[in-house]
Amino acid sequence: VGSSYWNGVVTVALTTHTQSPESTKPYFFWKPAYGVNVTNAPRVKSIRFGDGYEQRFKDGIFNNLLILSLSFETLGEKEATAISHFLDEKSAVEDFFFLPPSPYERMSRFICREWQTVLTFDNNYNISATFEQVP
Repeated sequence: VGSSYWNGVVTVALTTHTQSPESTKPYFFWKPAYGVNVTNAPRVKSIRFGDGYEQRFKDGIFNNLLILSLSFETLGEKEATAISHFLDEKSAVEDFFFLPPSPYERMSRFICREWQTVLTFDNNYNISATFEQVP
């Protein structure tokens, strides 16, 4: 609290019936370096018929969730510690809000299952992380 390395939480209106109309969740505010890799892998179910015909349909309501490969470069020790601590606190269990870069620029909920921290030289760190969008 009160640190320039932590912005706290964000409150957004939710549209699902399973949660209250507003939800307060942690907000990952750090901006990644250029070169963000976005993977789209829509979940699809299909039925193959004997004559070679195949019918495909969406697997669920949220069938095309984003997977972002992000890197945060030339971080000082305090900022790298703040990012690592944030991700460690969530431990791939608790989701958080993140605003992906354009053209996917819409506040969404994500989890981070894995991240790596590299000390490149004194007080200079790089962090790479994979964020998975959750419904």
